[in-house]
Amino acid sequence: MRKLRIDLFFALLIVIVAIALSAIVYMRLVSMSIFIGPYRLNHWVTIIGTAYIAVATPLFAVLRRKYPQKTMNLFRFHMFGNLSFFAFIAVHFFSQMARTTLPDIGTGAVLFLAMTLQVASGFTQMFHLTKGLSYQRNTFFHASLIAVFYVAIIFHTLHGFGLL
Repeated sequence: MRKLRIDLFFALLIVIVAIALSAIVYMRLVSMSIFIGPYRLNHWVTIIGTAYIAVATPLFAVLRRKYPQKTMNLFRFHMFGNLSFFAFIAVHFFSQMARTTLPDIGTGAVLFLAMTLQVASGFTQMFHLTKGLSYQRNTFFHASLIAVFYVAIIFHTLHGFGLL
């Protein structure tokens, strides 16, 4: 139980840091418009964050089945890794929202909403924060959102390259 409280503390800390960084970027106190190669810094952070989540999530599912005795450590890897890289995606989203000419945010907004719901459902699942929602329903909802993540990433990327 003590480990769960420590995990909750660090998970909330990551969320608070993500909110703070997103606010700083949104208020334009820090610029994410620096070009590194062909893309801006804000695009690189989301490419890194998305790639990590896209690879680590199915890897987590496979490893959890292969090594059931290590489930708690794998949950921690999944939770802290995905939360950290969700922070990258949040910074990108709010960087885009802060632009003077607002981009077409349709697929990005869907993606960010799906990711936010995923984080919320992961919190309720990991830390048993809801009494009215069954664990099985929450698990199904949480796992189902990854399909939305993959579909939205595909459409968001195609739209970003002007192919849609």
